[in-house]
Amino acid sequence: DGGANSCRVELDPCATLQHAVDRADSGDTIEVGDGTFAGASIVGKDLKIKGSGRTNTTTITPATNPLVSCDVDHNWTGVICLYNSTSTIRDLIVDGLGQGNLNNRFSGILFARSDGLVSNVEVTNITDTPFSGAQKGYAISQLNSDGAQRRLQVHNSLLHNFQKAGMQVSAVGPDSGGLTVKVTDTEIVGVGETTALAQNGITAQNGAKVQ
Repeated sequence: DGGANSCRVELDPCATLQHAVDRADSGDTIEVGDGTFAGASIVGKDLKIKGSGRTNTTTITPATNPLVSCDVDHNWTGVICLYNSTSTIRDLIVDGLGQGNLNNRFSGILFARSDGLVSNVEVTNITDTPFSGAQKGYAISQLNSDGAQRRLQVHNSLLHNFQKAGMQVSAVGPDSGGLTVKVTDTEIVGVGETTALAQNGITAQNGAKVQ
């Protein structure tokens, strides 16, 4: 994963997802092979992150604990963190490893001022350890801080073992609205009966729309 590696030669791949993101240009596809890899921040680029599948093949886990946030507006955190990006995340597993305790508004995939597509993705273990009543822990979250029109689609995915919500979609700050999320062929599974907190499948706030 040295700085000289362009990540564009199949026989000499990058060792980390973040290095591949750093070397990529908008419009590129980053293909992630079998194995477990640290998460990454995608800032100001439009990319496709494509794994080998979500049947125990490509797993993305937190790069650090606590995570370094890419969300300069509100400092939310994500195992995969996007800011000012229209990107696709597909064919992989995002595993938060229960590392919510030290992370602000912990999310599996965070779209901050961002939109795009999540397809054939499993998101799991987006919780504190042990599971707690803290109002955080979202499999997927989308935030808007500038009122711009943004659209996120989540398709053919599994969101489970989260703490607060499968999806959190919200305008934050003085600007409301602008967000539309479309959810198709996706299973959202809470922890079942619990006295710790009230869980939500999808939460849409401040003018956000769900289709």
